[in-house]
Amino acid sequence: MADFIDDIIEQGALTCTTTVEAENNCRFTLEGPKGSFSRTLTMAPGAPPPKIGQILYFYGQYFQPVYSTDDVAEWAEEMDKDLSDWKVLDEYRDLVNDETAFRRCLGDEAYQALMAGLEIHQAIHNARPR
Repeated sequence: MADFIDDIIEQGALTCTTTVEAENNCRFTLEGPKGSFSRTLTMAPGAPPPKIGQILYFYGQYFQPVYSTDDVAEWAEEMDKDLSDWKVLDEYRDLVNDETAFRRCLGDEAYQALMAGLEIHQAIHNARPR
């Protein structure tokens, strides 16, 4: 896991509890001084529950398109979504609401650090010769 993730866990005073609910389902609760963020993830068969760093990395990438766009039109264009489909607006609203809950849990500073760290991490990865 990237070092910046460990820094964010410390900076945000974040903790995480996980419980296996069914064979492949894992419920986690990410907690910080500003709030909590809970979700259920479907895991690959036999996979262990995710660690806090893996959860931050996954959801940081998941919310990156919302974070990096200004509105639903820009998001839809970037994600190649058809805005004339009414389900797209609902999808965007749900994503924004989830992103807000995640950001609140981490706190603005830790959330900004996560997004900046992801951008740098991805730029370095993409710049490496293949």
